[in-house]
Amino acid sequence: MSSQDLISDLEKIRSTIQSIAVDLIPLDQLQSFLSTFDYIDPYFPPSEYSIYGPSEDHDLGNIIWKRPHEFLQGQIEVFQGGIKKSDIKQGSLGDCWLLSTIASLADYPERIWKIFLNPEYSQQNFYRLRICKDGEWQNVTVDSLIPCYADSGMPVFTKHNENELWVIILEKAYAKVYGSYLALKGGLAKDSFENLTGCPAVSFRLKKIKDKIESGEFWDNLKEWKKSGRCLIAGTRSDADEDAGISANHCYTISRIEEANGFKLIRLRNPWGYFEWKGPWSENSAEWTEEMIEILKPKFDVNDGAFWISFEDFVDNFDDIAIGRLDFSTEKRLKVNIGKDEKYGGFPEDHFVLQISDVSNMVIGMHQEDQRSVCVKTHRPYLDLGFVVLNDQLKLVKRAEMTQDFRVVQLELDLEPGTYYVVPISAGNSFNPQDQVEKKPFLGKSGELHPLLKSTLKDIFRRFDKDCDKVMTPSECIHFMETIGITINEDQFEEKIKSMYASTDAGLTLQGFYEMFYISLKNYGEEHVRDWLTKLGYNEFLYSIKSKPIVVSFHCTKSFEAVAEKSTEDIVKKAWTELTSNFGSLVGESDGISVYAVSHDDAITVIVKNDGDDKTVEIDASGGSNVVYTMRDGPKGTVKVPSNSWVIYDHLVCARGEHSWSYSVGFQVSN
Repeated sequence: MSSQDLISDLEKIRSTIQSIAVDLIPLDQLQSFLSTFDYIDPYFPPSEYSIYGPSEDHDLGNIIWKRPHEFLQGQIEVFQGGIKKSDIKQGSLGDCWLLSTIASLADYPERIWKIFLNPEYSQQNFYRLRICKDGEWQNVTVDSLIPCYADSGMPVFTKHNENELWVIILEKAYAKVYGSYLALKGGLAKDSFENLTGCPAVSFRLKKIKDKIESGEFWDNLKEWKKSGRCLIAGTRSDADEDAGISANHCYTISRIEEANGFKLIRLRNPWGYFEWKGPWSENSAEWTEEMIEILKPKFDVNDGAFWISFEDFVDNFDDIAIGRLDFSTEKRLKVNIGKDEKYGGFPEDHFVLQISDVSNMVIGMHQEDQRSVCVKTHRPYLDLGFVVLNDQLKLVKRAEMTQDFRVVQLELDLEPGTYYVVPISAGNSFNPQDQVEKKPFLGKSGELHPLLKSTLKDIFRRFDKDCDKVMTPSECIHFMETIGITINEDQFEEKIKSMYASTDAGLTLQGFYEMFYISLKNYGEEHVRDWLTKLGYNEFLYSIKSKPIVVSFHCTKSFEAVAEKSTEDIVKKAWTELTSNFGSLVGESDGISVYAVSHDDAITVIVKNDGDDKTVEIDASGGSNVVYTMRDGPKGTVKVPSNSWVIYDHLVCARGEHSWSYSVGFQVSN
């Protein structure tokens, strides 16, 4: 198919499904609707961009897109003979972090089944999956076109096991939610576990827990975690011993943790399906005595990617382990927008009230949009985000340290029955552009929405979809329209928006939101739409400078209640007061003024407290290196502190991309 034919076909399909909520309408309706034509996904088309994204390195050779019946023979099935680790065979894409997680979930096949909403081979050439992206569950509908090498005709990326498709389709859906296949190159198993299960995970860097490894505590933890049904995925060091069969910078699934006759052993699997450890405890090695074989009953298959290794050799070759939990009985997801604020840096629109009725173990997570997604890192980088948990007396229970390095900050707590308050905190650093970005047109060369605009529209949609149900309800859409200066009522929403663009009974979908802007660009022009985006808090380069949506997840071993309440300055100030009392270091005192530095992960907050009359304080923070000042234009400034109160002078944050930083804070009382 020529590029012009593809553009023509996609335009026809786009116009045909414009009012159909492809990801959300009942499957039987979608099957009936798509039975009239050969479906091609207009939102993840068979194009170079779907493979490479914005990258200019198109180095995979000549690629064509094929339906499964064009590269498989015989009966094709999504699942064939159950779900097995051997189904996973990595191709020409560095997504071992994803495939190792999939392999770890093969021990819990119901978790894989839950991802596929139509798990049978589709004659209509579409599949709908459910993935938890950016902390929100979402349906992802893809067509069955798979990128294949032009010369061999076989898939470029994940390989099929016999005639089954589930891994190939799952990888494609994952690529779609991130914008391209190449966007999956390199990553953290912790992230893919959270995306596929919606459950929390933690990651340990082995070099940071040497004392626990040497004492045996970490080995005992590994045994207990595996015994309790947690998923374990390990990543290798950059200097791993490849001559001995360990690939550097690669992820492996941990399938067994065993201790016998004083030996500590781990069984791993390489997602390539080959290339195995050749050292002690490898297949047919002398360590496998008849006694050890009888005790552990190892299965040895020639070059299937699975092998045993001693814990000592594991530590020498591996860098980190991700531990994923599946044992929570209840979960809830809410959303908060954090806005730029002159007094606090970042201010949450809402905080969250927890009601715990029984002794419970809970993990609270706050999720940002993944920087792996197209245009996020350049235009909406991670906010430095944390949160505090207060009890019913508004005293600190625990904090999740503020950081700008991770898409998720989370906290595990053992809670007694009672009321708790969860208050997000942020310095608001990402609202200040640190790098130059290029101004882009709103439409691409083929007339489609430019990826940057599409990424921006998704951010807007997420901000106004406060209940995480993947639609803009009438009230949410009316609020959006008011923000861009247009007044509508519910009847007008039904007539001019819901009936024209892809919607459900509940409201407008993201697909419909894209289409609404696509038509608006044609009707009103780019400058008019740019004016809307300015009102929504984006600069001329579409960098977000005012607000960011955060999804808050609660996972608990017992039932609980969680609701969002509008944040007042009192609750936010109380959170910072508790942080200062518990984690603030005194910088100095003079004339009733005390200056504190509250430490975070690669950041500090400078708090100025006044126990006397109104004062003006001059601050000098110019002695540091690689520092970003988030609330002020430079390192020096003055602040007025009313009597018997405190203020945040500034948040000093390590510059992005730097591995070390330093700061100094001096002050002088003016009056």
